[in-house]
Amino acid sequence: MFKNLLHEFKRNNVKIEDVAHKMKLPQKILIDKINGKVEFKIEECLELQRILGNRDICLEYLFEN
Repeated sequence: MFKNLLHEFKRNNVKIEDVAHKMKLPQKILIDKINGKVEFKIEECLELQRILGNRDICLEYLFEN
């Protein structure tokens, strides 16, 4: 599970269902990716960084296990 990613969602008041919609992913697939059951593609990681609105957030931090 990517706890830092979830923390940043909460800190930025971003809902998983809204992120899934913006990424054009089924909510279940996004949840599976966040839980580490399905791998994120690099393009999806960059999109999440953009959605969070802070390109200063390091991807290594967001996707740290």
